[in-house]
Amino acid sequence: MRNYFIIFLLFALVLSKNAKNQNYIISEISINGNNKTKKEIILKELCFNEKDSIDYLTLEKAITESKQNLLRTSLFNYVDFNYKTSENQAFINVNVEERWYWWIYPIFEHGSRNLSSFIIDKDFSQINYGGVVELHNIKGINNYFKIKVRGGYRQHYSLTLFLQNFEKTKNHGLKINTETFIQKKFVSNILDNKAVYSLSNFLNFNSHLIYSYRINLNNLLGFGMTYKHYWLKDNNQETPNLNFISNYFNPIIYYNFDNRNNKVYPTDGFLININCGYWHNLNKQFASFIGNNLEFQLHKTIKNSRFAIHNISSYKFYKEEKKKNSFFQTQLEFGKDFWIRGYEYFYFMGNNTVKAQNTISFLLSKTKIHNLPKFLPNEFKKAYTKVYLEVFGDLIYTDGYNETFNFNNDFNKNLNYTFGIGASFETYYDRLLQINLTYVPNTSKIGIFVNYKTPLIKLY
Repeated sequence: MRNYFIIFLLFALVLSKNAKNQNYIISEISINGNNKTKKEIILKELCFNEKDSIDYLTLEKAITESKQNLLRTSLFNYVDFNYKTSENQAFINVNVEERWYWWIYPIFEHGSRNLSSFIIDKDFSQINYGGVVELHNIKGINNYFKIKVRGGYRQHYSLTLFLQNFEKTKNHGLKINTETFIQKKFVSNILDNKAVYSLSNFLNFNSHLIYSYRINLNNLLGFGMTYKHYWLKDNNQETPNLNFISNYFNPIIYYNFDNRNNKVYPTDGFLININCGYWHNLNKQFASFIGNNLEFQLHKTIKNSRFAIHNISSYKFYKEEKKKNSFFQTQLEFGKDFWIRGYEYFYFMGNNTVKAQNTISFLLSKTKIHNLPKFLPNEFKKAYTKVYLEVFGDLIYTDGYNETFNFNNDFNKNLNYTFGIGASFETYYDRLLQINLTYVPNTSKIGIFVNYKTPLIKLY
């Protein structure tokens, strides 16, 4: 009897192995739940097509990658795949739950560089208010329109139109944007790696035209041009008629590779962003300069456990004509968002800046589904949460031939680092709340820093 049982087990293992090695013809791909999104937009994100021949293991991997691709479009809250096989055929079902696609919401926010800066400054005059209208997934092909009217500390008026999937191959994109910023108090210098504010009338007008071509599922190439106009009137009584006008033409080219399993809090995959541009000063009063930005992300789950390692590294470089100074606001715009955890309040201005953020995370709470009140629209009735605990260590280094920055800012030409622990809370609609307890060796201080990431409420 025992021998029969062993033979049965061996026979079952052989059948299982043969099933995994067997090739299947994908006979049908059915899609459910796409009330607005067109079927071809979903099919474009899949790693397989009807009539493809594929084995079991490859199909399993392709389904996982296809699910990640669909979630990265930000069109759906949830995506699920199931399939069945019959003889040598496979029938695949794709089930999606669409998001809410049109938004009208008020703005009431701090106008500081980040939340930590606002808490430290305690300047309640730096408040922005206004409203935004956003239309997503227009015509069901993931087009996007946004109008923003914001008053207060940093006035912002903008129109954005992003067209994609508008031709047969669904690989071309076009982004058109125009915006104006108006301020009466703005950052005029960096001293001791901190912002120095001036009371002056400042206006910045930008217009952008960006073309993108999607090479394949993970690779994107783009180029475009930007026109930037700066106007500054000094309100100092000693120099009442001192005005600055600077105009820049900025051609850019960029490359993006992204196969992360999640845009909000990835635990697997890579991201590569390369952005190169030339800032040509049309007035020839200030220096033109070349500006490059490289970002690399690595995320890896450790042997299917709840632990994951994360590395986010960035490098910024710009080079101007040495006989002239570039307009300060262009330098600030190029590097204002470059900091590490614990240094949110400080600026690192230089010709070369490199940083690395390293994290080990532990998934404390796996995905939990929360059924919300029934009176809510279907797109909001089902939320999810994930909670991560983190240990991290970051470093940043800035240098350059601009000795004005190096002389007045002690953090330049020094390796600055921090380490600490934190927690991240992820939920639907790409929202992420992060709270970090950070030790900063340069200041011998421990601080609590809060960051809130969302695509709907942006600082600038």
